[in-house]
Amino acid sequence: MSGVGSLTHANLRLANRDFYTEYESHFEIVSITGTVSIHGSHLHIAISAGAGKNVGGHLVAGSIFQRG
Repeated sequence: MSGVGSLTHANLRLANRDFYTEYESHFEIVSITGTVSIHGSHLHIAISAGAGKNVGGHLVAGSIFQRG
């Protein structure tokens, strides 16, 4: 799977952590890859904020994709 778009709220599990980190802003998706199936999904995402700072990790429930 791959895609493009933007988020207003991102909920990620960062590398080597067992908890989620929430981000609130306007983010562009610069990369997203993974698998989607009836048995569940496994997606990794990299997002970029307005100042160009990037963050990436495992995309988890609670993220909000921007409409329009």
